[in-house]
Amino acid sequence: MGELPDVVFQHVKEHWECTGMAPVLLYRLLEKGWSFQEIDKVMTFVIGEDYARVNVTEWLDRLEAKGTEFPMNEDGSDTIPVVEVLDRIMFSFAAMPYLCASC
Repeated sequence: MGELPDVVFQHVKEHWECTGMAPVLLYRLLEKGWSFQEIDKVMTFVIGEDYARVNVTEWLDRLEAKGTEFPMNEDGSDTIPVVEVLDRIMFSFAAMPYLCASC
């Protein structure tokens, strides 16, 4: 993954207390090829309508409350990066018909 664009970096600096790393993770999902509509649909469903306005710590608390586990790497050394877990969540939920973007 490349460097952050200035606009993302500036947003993080200006809104750190509220959103923390959330804008960075959302940008990284865009880098992985997810569209804004797909991200919005899934994140609204799994995190809540306020996903873009709350800190990643809140995301993790909500995901863990729903039973999401943050697995270890294959060698058991470290946890898989949050963006990789979010990418897996996107794959799991993006194609579900009841998450219709126009509903």
